[in-house]
Amino acid sequence: MTKSKAYKPQKLYPEALREYIKNNPYKTLKEIGAAFGAKDASVFYRIRQLGISYKKKSYYTRSGMKKCGKHSRHSLIKSK
Repeated sequence: MTKSKAYKPQKLYPEALREYIKNNPYKTLKEIGAAFGAKDASVFYRIRQLGISYKKKSYYTRSGMKKCGKHSRHSLIKSK
């Protein structure tokens, strides 16, 4: 007698995942996983498997990230 593997239903159906990413481009892998009831690593693996190039778009620019505080790099340069 051979043991059969337990069947585990898919959580990340390819069509549903493609549609969700298309409609929600600003969601992170963790947020997508929460929507489907899966882990972020599973979402990453499935996206890679489907050949989807996915990168969350940023809301900020690098120049907008400069600090203006007491210990910032720019204040140290000006004080010398």
